[in-house]
Amino acid sequence: MKLLYSQMSDKEKEKYRSWHPNCAICGHVARSIDHDHETDFVRGALCQRCNSRIGSLECALRLPKGRGFQSLAGDLHRAYAQTGTMNLSRFTDDFPYLAITEDEFIHRLAAVHAQLTRRFIYWTEITSVPLSSDTLWQKVGPLTEEQAQQALSRLQDPANVPPHLQITMTLEPDDGIDSPAPRTLGFGYHTPGALQHRIELRRNQESSIGLSTDFQKKCEAYVRDVVPILLSRALTAAQINAADVWLKSVPKNKNELRDAVGEWYSPRWVDIAVRIALEDLGDNLPNPRWASFTRARFHWQELCAYWNSHPSRK
Repeated sequence: MKLLYSQMSDKEKEKYRSWHPNCAICGHVARSIDHDHETDFVRGALCQRCNSRIGSLECALRLPKGRGFQSLAGDLHRAYAQTGTMNLSRFTDDFPYLAITEDEFIHRLAAVHAQLTRRFIYWTEITSVPLSSDTLWQKVGPLTEEQAQQALSRLQDPANVPPHLQITMTLEPDDGIDSPAPRTLGFGYHTPGALQHRIELRRNQESSIGLSTDFQKKCEAYVRDVVPILLSRALTAAQINAADVWLKSVPKNKNELRDAVGEWYSPRWVDIAVRIALEDLGDNLPNPRWASFTRARFHWQELCAYWNSHPSRK
């Protein structure tokens, strides 16, 4: 008999987990009950990491209700938009669990991608204030591919700088929504010299108000605990590009990667370090609840410090 997740009581969920103690995909300790979001049928018990990954894979197969795809789902769609294919080797064990083949997954993702028919370009001036939901954007579109490239070239023309701009090109569905900010699937660009401009803005801000003690401590923890994790293995080009949109080319060696990672706290590099730490540590975590990437990310300093001190790292 198939179980409906929405109809399970807390006691029934607890009993189900006791009957299925191990993750149905990787065999680690199961902490979540996974269900098909379309049918509501329970599929099995998964560890937090596999549950999160499965959820992201499914998100790639439907248009997001909010502004954008989840991180992993967006990465898959960007890869498909740029190359017409994607590297799915890390998901080999996931497709049998989802009862689909790799080809079927690509076909369904392509069907979702085919709905992203409208191309827009958004831009905003780079200031000392970080981008947020309150950021005011200008936009133009919908555009053809040729028009989009022309508009992008105009915005990136050195003759138009300053101001320095953060630019996002999007692919959006034809659903009648006139969004004030980038939505669905975005590709990041910037004007020449924007990185240096942002650095100068931060330096000026630091000289006028001083670098906060909290941020100094965060940067120290970043260099001490996060950077060694990033340098512990060869990162993929996709990881590096996702972590730093300013890089002109992928670092060729550890010295170049170290320069790219930098001395200041960087959320995107921290995200990669946290994922590496979770993969290396498996279930041997400082806190079992941190098997969830979101929770581990919140406690990144403690998790990364634990990775560095763990016997297997010696």
